[in-house]
Amino acid sequence: MDISRRGLLSGAGVLGGAAVLGGVGAADAAASRPDATARPDTPPPGLVSISSAPQPGVSYRFASWPDVSALNDILSGRRFSAAGVSATEFNDVLGATFDLAPGAIVHDLEIYCSASVSASAGLAVWSSGNAGLANAIVGPAPVGPFANSALHAVKFTVPSAKNGPFPHGTKLSAYLSTPAAGTVGLSGFRVGFKNAPLAPVLITPVRIYDSRTHHAPLKAGKTRTLSLASHLPVGANGALYTLSVLDTHGHGSLHVGAGGSSLSAVGLQWSRSGDRVSVPVTSAVSATRTIGIHSAAGSGATDFIVDLTGYLV
Repeated sequence: MDISRRGLLSGAGVLGGAAVLGGVGAADAAASRPDATARPDTPPPGLVSISSAPQPGVSYRFASWPDVSALNDILSGRRFSAAGVSATEFNDVLGATFDLAPGAIVHDLEIYCSASVSASAGLAVWSSGNAGLANAIVGPAPVGPFANSALHAVKFTVPSAKNGPFPHGTKLSAYLSTPAAGTVGLSGFRVGFKNAPLAPVLITPVRIYDSRTHHAPLKAGKTRTLSLASHLPVGANGALYTLSVLDTHGHGSLHVGAGGSSLSAVGLQWSRSGDRVSVPVTSAVSATRTIGIHSAAGSGATDFIVDLTGYLV
């Protein structure tokens, strides 16, 4: 259980990390685990002098240190002060979550920290566990060590192959970890992004796929690529659809995205056998107007349905 920075300072409070992506089916879990979502504001006090200059056309989200949550259960080596939060133990992970508008393209990550040892930082599409660090779009990359205890701004640019556009409901996790014993001070994060000028076009819903009539249930680690070419115009930038699971086994999640892509965005999750969950999804499409549905590692087998409801232009 993670301890809220503000709750800790006031003597109470619980912070559970990030809510899940893509209009998550496990709404009960998301509702019981509120996150300290970053805010669209100016740099927090103390960061103005070290933040890099804003770039034209780029919007920014800041998370100052009270918004930072523990992404693991190590608490004994963590210290708090008016200046920030510090970690002193091996494999401590601190992070914050950021919401993105549909179609957003991530531009850069900037971290404000001090470090007596070489730390590790990154920005990941949130899925589960330790901020879904396997779905990193930046890093893990080295930060520090620095010669003094002053705050430093460390900036990473997101490569074009991983920067989006991201579907509706995407949350990103910025994180800083301590791979070696030492002191790492964290004052905050900044994420820069560009909102893609996408407009939705709604259509009469049409069933694209039903695994019960086309194939066997989808199993862990497997991907199915679905063509939308007969329903989307050439040049469509994304698809709007309802993704449903039924006859689920165990727990699991389905990742979505353009056909042939890495499919790192979580579109839907379920938590028990026999679940039936439906969520709206906004997804990128490939140049040939295909989407991919991928069952994450460790997921139970499930049938799924895709009902197309519109597209983005």
